[in-house]
Amino acid sequence: MIGKFVAADTISPQLTTRMIKKGISVINTYKVVCAAFNHHGDLLGIVSNTFRNDNVKPARFAGYHAEMRALHRWGTAIKSLVLMRTGRSGDILPIDCCPKCEAVLNKLEIKVFKIRV
Repeated sequence: MIGKFVAADTISPQLTTRMIKKGISVINTYKVVCAAFNHHGDLLGIVSNTFRNDNVKPARFAGYHAEMRALHRWGTAIKSLVLMRTGRSGDILPIDCCPKCEAVLNKLEIKVFKIRV
């Protein structure tokens, strides 16, 4: 389920543009964006990873990965995710799920597509 790469030109240009715009707005070093889809293929929404500051007590949603934020927001309605990592100028960079996120997504049988150039 995890690890299928998709070329950026095979995804709709509108979705790619929205994801890049969301990624550029993230203040983190790693700008990861996730688009969630239901079983009909309808877009549920687009979320990004959040900033984590280790010097303060973590608040709610402190340091969540984009995949986990999508799961927290839409839960079992998600059937597939599209992951993208962007650079500061909006270029698409390589992305991989961390082992913990991968295990959760496999358990829930959610398909993950990672965008590459």
